[in-house]
Amino acid sequence: MVTNSKIFKVHLESGRTVTVGSAEQAEQFAKQANESYRIEIQEASILYGSKKTVREKLLQIQNIYDLDEVIILTPIENFEDRLKSYVLLSEAMAEISLSK
Repeated sequence: MVTNSKIFKVHLESGRTVTVGSAEQAEQFAKQANESYRIEIQEASILYGSKKTVREKLLQIQNIYDLDEVIILTPIENFEDRLKSYVLLSEAMAEISLSK
């Protein structure tokens, strides 16, 4: 289940850009930076679903962009749930090796 599908980018006048997970964090960071800023709100690129669905989406992205590797983050607060998501991802990707 995806509860927050937005990311907030703070663009500072100095050229630095920082990505945070909430509007409150964006405002707080921008004010602490003590320079002019602009906040950009974007839809996050989130893959979710069954092992098969996520695997197929990852392979599609790999083929479209001709990727050698992918870095995956699972921003799940609960440690056990986050660990489970990595185990499921590992199982899904291991099935590719076994099916070849």
